[in-house]
Amino acid sequence: MCDPLVFTLNCGSSSIKFAVINSAKNQIALSGLVDFLGFSEISISWIIKSEKYNKKFQKSTSYVDIILFIVCHILKKDLKIYNYISCIGHRVVHGGSNLKKSEIITEEIIQDIKHASFFAPLHNPINLLGIQATLVCFPHLKKKM
Repeated sequence: MCDPLVFTLNCGSSSIKFAVINSAKNQIALSGLVDFLGFSEISISWIIKSEKYNKKFQKSTSYVDIILFIVCHILKKDLKIYNYISCIGHRVVHGGSNLKKSEIITEEIIQDIKHASFFAPLHNPINLLGIQATLVCFPHLKKKM
């Protein structure tokens, strides 16, 4: 049996960084970068099992479609990775006065991030897109919603 894996997602205003980490062994199983979101062309590159991959998307490709590509075409391509993801870590730029430490995503936490969006208007709405997309893409993970 594999160790539990952590999927990390850092949704920025013009990029997405992602990785799958085996925290028990302090090893990166997969890592990637989506760059130029919102510009003329979207480029995604990733490394899995020492193999490098690249793909280009049209500017019109949505943020959610890119996250779905990461989950459905990159993570699910190796079910040993997808099936052993035990949690997802999201980077949120600003949580306002209510969120000052790591939290399990609940409806209240989502509302707190929304309310704090005026502190980071270019980032928090995008961070929420990543959170909402992964809630849909990982139905097998325990939720507190």
